[in-house]
Amino acid sequence: MKKIHSISAIILAFLLLSFILPCLNNACAQAKAEGAATNEALDGEEAFLATADITMIYALHPAMQFYDQKVGLFIKPPKPGTTHAEFQTIIKNRQKDFIQGAEGNASEIKRLQGEIEILSKEIKKLDALKADEMGAMNQRFDLQLKSAANEEDRIKIQASKAAEYNKIEAKFKTELETRNKKMAGLLDSFEKIQKSLLKIYYLSAEETAKKFDEINTEIKEAILKAASKNKVSSVVNLNLLMPKPEITLQPAKTIEEKTRFNSFVEDLLKSGPSYTKILGSLRTFETSVTPEVVKSRTPEFNETEYLKMLQKLQKDQEIEMASQNFYTRDFIMRLSPIKKLTANPIVYGGKDLTREAVEIILEKNGVAKDKVKNICDAVFNN
Repeated sequence: MKKIHSISAIILAFLLLSFILPCLNNACAQAKAEGAATNEALDGEEAFLATADITMIYALHPAMQFYDQKVGLFIKPPKPGTTHAEFQTIIKNRQKDFIQGAEGNASEIKRLQGEIEILSKEIKKLDALKADEMGAMNQRFDLQLKSAANEEDRIKIQASKAAEYNKIEAKFKTELETRNKKMAGLLDSFEKIQKSLLKIYYLSAEETAKKFDEINTEIKEAILKAASKNKVSSVVNLNLLMPKPEITLQPAKTIEEKTRFNSFVEDLLKSGPSYTKILGSLRTFETSVTPEVVKSRTPEFNETEYLKMLQKLQKDQEIEMASQNFYTRDFIMRLSPIKKLTANPIVYGGKDLTREAVEIILEKNGVAKDKVKNICDAVFNN
């Protein structure tokens, strides 16, 4: 059914675009012929269709500068209106809080790391002993198989090899399973402490999901407001890439995955998250051409000339900083938490013509009307 909805949305968008583009071309040709007066009249008329690039809106949303793709969480945002200098103070305070939190858990972290290290060595030693026994067993039976007189002897040797293989597996199985289970528990405990420290810098997974919902709502409201202002009936998303089915059930992490994650988070917490984009965007949002700066000009420039020069410098600087400190469309398109919005062709309004089109085609091909209704009810309502 999801596939049908996806096809439906694409067909609708195509039909809408197919319908409106010729109309727009005709309107443009007519406008050119009738002159400026006609153009002014058209400005006040209601538009049937408009477009919005959702990924670009997302990329330029100020809150997205706080999203850290490495951990899939939002860095804790400050209150609106926080300046570049104020946020630097916030960063320093968070670093102090982290140091205090780390010190408070230092003894437990040391204990866990010690036990993990000892257990890791034990597991590696058992793995090595098992590998040695398996290697010796394989060599012995390989020689026997090479010197086997006939197929019947080969079958007997293979059966003996399988039996000894199972014996070695059974010998090490219990000890390895016991240690791996204990290792998983230790890594889970270590991860729990790390996640508690992550909260000093980041929103939780639940808070991050809520933040995405807030951004979605804000973007939709902004588009609806723009549509209302421009008297638009329907809005089509330019990002006509349909989302892939989301995998809701994630397999349990292996020992290796838990170890890698804990190592990654441990390194991250030592230095803290990167605030480059946040500080860059805050600097971009701030106004640098203040009355105080204008008054500080040298006598060789009058106030008007100096102001124009500062404005030009500020604009150039803002363009450069914006290109460096905002996410790109391609990055936003790859974010799975927001694909339901960024990849949805229809943002607002419109009518799904898929069923109606199917009914017309079926009837044209000789299918009775009552059969058409039953078929469509079965397909579109399930």
